[in-house]
Amino acid sequence: MQTLDTLVTTQKIKLLVYGQSGAGKTVFAAGAPKPLVLDFDGKVSSAASYFAHHSPEKLKEISYENLTDIPGQERPFRRLKKIMAGLSKDAAEGKLKHETIILDSLTLFLDAFMADIIAENPGVKRPNNIPALQDYQILNLQFKDFMSTLLSLPCHIIVIGHITSETNQETGRIFWKPLVPGKLADRLPQIFTEVYRSYVIQKDGQPQHLLQTNSDGEYVCRTQIPQLPQHIPADFGRLVAFMQKKLK
Repeated sequence: MQTLDTLVTTQKIKLLVYGQSGAGKTVFAAGAPKPLVLDFDGKVSSAASYFAHHSPEKLKEISYENLTDIPGQERPFRRLKKIMAGLSKDAAEGKLKHETIILDSLTLFLDAFMADIIAENPGVKRPNNIPALQDYQILNLQFKDFMSTLLSLPCHIIVIGHITSETNQETGRIFWKPLVPGKLADRLPQIFTEVYRSYVIQKDGQPQHLLQTNSDGEYVCRTQIPQLPQHIPADFGRLVAFMQKKLK
């Protein structure tokens, strides 16, 4: 039996960041140290354009894997499984060269995941090619295993998600959360230690990119970093510096 004074708190961030298109999620994530972008959205070019203008030396530090659906190649999820096997092997041998793994985006990753489940289970009846209940049951089980493998890697993990709204049928109140199918949205805040909303405002005629770190009844967010402000600049370096200061 152990007591909490022996618990070593990790300084690796395991983060889900979600928001509207154009809110700067990919640029924020790519600003993390030595990132590998697992690009399902085909949007890594936005980060390339940003850093080419603001910090050209950063471009040499950003690696990426194109996991969009490419004719003539293996299904995206099949390719991802091979990449994950390599990352896990490197981590076990102490050879992991990336300090951050970015999954962009969760929404299209899950689409690729479901496409793979359907391809691997051709005997399931799917009227109008709509995924069946059995497909979602498999997705829920295998998603948990995949995320456990991803989050166990000894580096920062950033998963980027799209956003959707939901209305409380009793109160009529609208709240916003990550866009994922079924009950996975309710499970995500239990998987990630940090869940932030990415958004942009105009200040003095210039866009200002921000992150919301705590829920306010309208947006689903959470943090385990002590005294982290509810709204912070979308700057990964400043986030890490704040965390390290509080955990000393």
